[in-house]
Amino acid sequence: MRRVLALALLALLAASLALPLQHCSCAGESEERAEIYVAGSCIMWRLVSTKPPVTIDSVDWGLAEEAGVREVILSFSVVRRWPRIYSYMLEGVVFDGTGIGVVEKDAARLEIVFEEWVDEGVARAIAYNLSRAFHLRFTPAYTSGPRAVFYAPLNSTYHKTYILRGLSWNYTGIFSSASFEDTMTRADYARIVVRARVGGGVSYSLEFSSIKHYSFPPGEYDFRLSIALPYISQARAGDDVDRTVVRVAIADALLLSIPPNMSVTLDGHTYVLERVYGPGEQLKDAHIRLMFAFPLLMVSKSVSANTTLAGGNITVRVRVSNLGGGEARDILVEEPEWWAGLGNVTGQISRRIALLRPGETEEMVYVVTLARNASYIAIPPTRAIVNASGLAVEFRSSAVNVHAVNGSVVSVVSASVSELSPTTPAAGDRITYYLEVWNNGTRPIRELSVDGVFVRELRPGSVKLPMEREASSLRPSEIVISHSLEYSIGGERYSLEGPYVPVMYRLTRPLLPRVDVGVRVEGRGCEYNVTVAILANMTGEGTIAVRGIVLGNTSYVAGDFEEENRTLAYVYRGTQPGGNLTLSMSISLENGTSSLPPLITASVRDRRGSMSMLVCPRPILADVRVDVARLPDVLLKGLTYALNVTIWNGDYLPLHNVTVTISTSGITVRNATALSVAELAGRSEMRVVFNATPTRTGSVSISSVAARFVYCGFQLSASAGGYSAAAIKGVAVRLSVPRSVVEGSEIPIEVVVARDSPEVTDIAVKWALPRPLTFTGGASLVEVPIEIADSKGSVRLVISPPEPGRYSLEPPEVTFVFRGKRYSIRDLGVALPRVEFEVRENVVMRYWTYFGAMLALAAVLTGYVRRRVGA
Repeated sequence: MRRVLALALLALLAASLALPLQHCSCAGESEERAEIYVAGSCIMWRLVSTKPPVTIDSVDWGLAEEAGVREVILSFSVVRRWPRIYSYMLEGVVFDGTGIGVVEKDAARLEIVFEEWVDEGVARAIAYNLSRAFHLRFTPAYTSGPRAVFYAPLNSTYHKTYILRGLSWNYTGIFSSASFEDTMTRADYARIVVRARVGGGVSYSLEFSSIKHYSFPPGEYDFRLSIALPYISQARAGDDVDRTVVRVAIADALLLSIPPNMSVTLDGHTYVLERVYGPGEQLKDAHIRLMFAFPLLMVSKSVSANTTLAGGNITVRVRVSNLGGGEARDILVEEPEWWAGLGNVTGQISRRIALLRPGETEEMVYVVTLARNASYIAIPPTRAIVNASGLAVEFRSSAVNVHAVNGSVVSVVSASVSELSPTTPAAGDRITYYLEVWNNGTRPIRELSVDGVFVRELRPGSVKLPMEREASSLRPSEIVISHSLEYSIGGERYSLEGPYVPVMYRLTRPLLPRVDVGVRVEGRGCEYNVTVAILANMTGEGTIAVRGIVLGNTSYVAGDFEEENRTLAYVYRGTQPGGNLTLSMSISLENGTSSLPPLITASVRDRRGSMSMLVCPRPILADVRVDVARLPDVLLKGLTYALNVTIWNGDYLPLHNVTVTISTSGITVRNATALSVAELAGRSEMRVVFNATPTRTGSVSISSVAARFVYCGFQLSASAGGYSAAAIKGVAVRLSVPRSVVEGSEIPIEVVVARDSPEVTDIAVKWALPRPLTFTGGASLVEVPIEIADSKGSVRLVISPPEPGRYSLEPPEVTFVFRGKRYSIRDLGVALPRVEFEVRENVVMRYWTYFGAMLALAAVLTGYVRRRVGA
């Protein structure tokens, strides 16, 4: 007699088996495309298959009993789905957040039986993914005809699982955390049955699926439930835990009636209905769940942001909820492990909860600071340990991922590994694979270096890089691979430590042959030697073709290559050569020009396929110069010197993004013209004119003048400089002027001069007075030398008595001779103060002058009167 009992795992493996099966052969069209990507200073290409993947959907569980042997029946559909792909690593079967111990007997086995015809590649793919999910190794029994059978032996190993709620799936693992709602598709599927043949002691979930395809006449029926104790950690063969009978009444076809307050007692524990179904509810919509009357913890973990600045803070919030029907006491919530890239932690990272009643939730919050070199952080699950019925039971949250972004627009994340070889490496093995690196920002990054693999520019998007390294660690379902990345954004250089990358793929075909090319250029003047080192990895017979393209002003002189129409060629046929294949050539540059050595492309082909690499050697700069007008050996502080820089491009190819930087010490650069240009054509020059003014005395210099530019895609530079000089003040001048004099007095002005170098000679004072002022002697312009003794000297100038009033005069001009040239202190930017003084009226003198004038007038009048009277 065979009883089919629908159990509670409607979506037990729907998401865990939704890994992309890249190596499956599927019906439908497929195509192949050429994928070109940059790797270092190389361009590589290969063929990539774009066949649709196969995913697994629609999982139902049942239990059958026949001849005393119980079978677990797993039915699901295989659906061709394109382009929807899920790529996640699992550490085990995942359910709802609850731990359930499952113990299988020795000599039992788990079978995958394909009841209908299915492509062998699809069958093997499903077996492969089930082996990932269950941590089992399936062996094909036979794979011919309409049936295909794979089996895996079961042992007494304790398998830890979790519980899924509906179709929302929470992944766990060091690198993955995701949830999605899947949609079941019934079209285009193959029916598959998985049976676990167990001699006794099997644990199952409390929830069983909707009975969608059955109808019952009115009456009463017994539904036999196989109920598991969630905290059984050890089960004995012959344990009988599935004899509980739930009696439900069928009032009408497709209608269900369950009495309220229904409960089940099993092994001393009481289970109650989580929901009561009343009359009139359709059976196909019924979803019966028994809720046990003791604690069931749900641990969830969230972060304040999934993207942050490197060195920024992330708030981590851990919530512990009791979804069960009983109280949970003495709960320990803690982080069992930390992760690379962590800078600092503040807050509550461990907590004990004394009591958590059904329906209650508690939180634990802490803040993590990401290290400044972190690029992608996978935060491991948090665990909560509770004592229930004398057993310590552990619940775990899902993992959380955080991207760290340098600046605000760029994130470099090593995202995936593909084509790993070997597929199951051991620690110490050499492994090869492709690493995909993403630029998730809005600006291009330059000079990306991933463990020595160089990419000149990576615009927003991704690039796949071929990698090879030693396996440093091996875990049950993943190998630990980390990478160091360096790159530039603008003028800033960043360094990142990559994350652990789980292995999510197996080889779909043998690895392509590999080829590495190294180019070394040596020489000077116009004659250079180029050495090309080829390392090819071939299987058996193959061909290595090396070609060179002669560019610019380069000429091929001699070597291992044959030249035709400025193209060089070398072909090797046979097995892989021992060590490097070393080729050489001599090249010549056109006189006075710069150029690129020949571009080298190497292709290797064998029975597995072909791989090509193109290498662009660093250019040879033969005639790009920077010339700077030299400074005088001695400068005068404050004196401005007009200088110029000339950048000469002697090549026939242009220079792009030319930028000139002037570095000085003790000199201020002003009024510089044309410090940058977008393009400098071949056989032309650009000139930068600037003013240089010493700002201190002593040693000053123009330490360097550098021109940075892009030539044939390479960032290069040329420079000149190292010019130094001594800066001196020259002369210091002080004027001594009386503030006020009385009418009729001379104005004495003393000019005092001090010099700081014996090379300053022939100091003179030149002064022109405005009319009607004159110096004593009647001259309005004087030029008088100053005699210097002990670095000082002076001269006295006297202005004839002026009329009363206030005067403000231009100061005298002081000149000197320095190294054969006469300078004025005005040329040094020294401004003497104006000569200001006041001439006051002499009142006494004016009174007696007036009195004398009156007496003279009186005398004249008296004489006149006398002459008239006498007449």
